Amino acid sequence: MTTGAETWPEVRIGDLGKVFTGRTPPTERLAYFGGKFPFITPGDMRQGKFVRATQRTVSHEGAELLKRIQIPANSVCVSCIGWQMGEVIMTDRLSFTNQQINSMVLNGKVEPSFLYYSLRPRKQELLSLGAATGVRTPILNKSAFCDLKVKVPPLPIQRRISDILSAYDELIENNQRRIKILEEMARSLY
Repeated sequence: MTTGAETWPEVRIGDLGKVFTGRTPPTERLAYFGGKFPFITPGDMRQGKFVRATQRTVSHEGAELLKRIQIPANSVCVSCIGWQMGEVIMTDRLSFTNQQINSMVLNGKVEPSFLYYSLRPRKQELLSLGAATGVRTPILNKSAFCDLKVKVPPLPIQRRISDILSAYDELIENNQRRIKILEEMARSLY
């Protein structure tokens, strides 16, 4: 008897929507930075499922410069250069990324959360693919990234899987907030 997962079709990431590679605005132009739009770098990608805070932000002027590569809420972002390759995070609002990140704006064939959870355990695979290029810094270029395949079950199954895993992520996030509050209380007592 089979579970059905073996029969799920494998689909190229490039066929699930548009893939954007980010870009950093010229840093000598200070007016491009310091606004309301998150500017995601690989260093911002270890904070749970969603990017809640970034070290840098982009201004309206910077957003106008990068408008062709802006990514909306519920985009899936994957770091594709360096030793942080394979880190995955989702956006919760209009955002921008640097050139080390490929972001997917999906076309409805896959739930964003399902794709996020499908890519999370593949960090080592992505790192291996990037290291195989023979360069000192591992890199997975956009076309190789688009050629990666993921198993895609029917949408109702994707939603069920995403709902279950999201519930666990929310519990973890709540517990981490509680721990932080308790640590702050303990510090203020002592």
